[in-house]
Amino acid sequence: MRFIVKIAAVAAAALASAPASANWYMAQSKHFVIYAEEDPQDLQNFETKLERFDSAGRHVMRIDDPPIGRKAQANDGEPCCFGGGANALRAVVQEAVALAKQAGVSDRVEFRRQDLFETDMRDATVVTLYLLPSINRRLRPKLMWELKPGSRVLSNYFDMGDWKPDAVLEIHQRVLYRWTIPAWVEGEWDCVVNSPGRRRSMVLRLRRKYQVLSGTARLGWQEVPLIAPTLDGSTLSFTLPDFHGDGVTRFTGRLRGPYLRGICSARDSERSVPWGGVRR
Repeated sequence: MRFIVKIAAVAAAALASAPASANWYMAQSKHFVIYAEEDPQDLQNFETKLERFDSAGRHVMRIDDPPIGRKAQANDGEPCCFGGGANALRAVVQEAVALAKQAGVSDRVEFRRQDLFETDMRDATVVTLYLLPSINRRLRPKLMWELKPGSRVLSNYFDMGDWKPDAVLEIHQRVLYRWTIPAWVEGEWDCVVNSPGRRRSMVLRLRRKYQVLSGTARLGWQEVPLIAPTLDGSTLSFTLPDFHGDGVTRFTGRLRGPYLRGICSARDSERSVPWGGVRR
């Protein structure tokens, strides 16, 4: 699993607008080194909140927490560097790289000083956010378009507007929102079900809004709505009536390139048969 640590453009803009004589204070904890013009005590409080967020995120994502860094400390109100603008931000990145090397995790983390909305996120599998709701909403299309299906997004305190989270968790005095990037499965699919004795044709008409899946299936001349459809990353599932009896059949499948591939089985049956589809 690869993590990309990004420094957003809003931070760069804030630094750029700072006067050249500004005093920058530092708070350092187990996982973070933070620079700001805030009061040292406020900075220490923010560092504590970040550590709680990190702990909650690791718990949700089931990520180990190796012992790295030093004990949390502030620099007693003494400025650790002077100046503002790009030079101050560059110094932060340089120190972050040095600390990662010191901790022996340089091969697992990358620091970038660039515009958040122009950063290529295609290699990321987990994105953690601590941004205002308005920025989250602006970032939403980029996350949906660039991240691979199954990638996870975790936001601290703030949601994504009408993109409802898959889970809301309260952990270590944190409220966390979690989403899984859904696959682009909407559209019409020509499918085949390898039923015992013969192959049956089926047409799926799928609709999707974020991770919420709906649609219909046509088997022969009858078209019925999907029952309890779900979409988790690139995996979808739904139930259809069994047209040869009173039971139902549960379908599960996975999007692989232009194809759907999966299995289906009747309720109360241990036997499953393959099915698949291709987008029209």
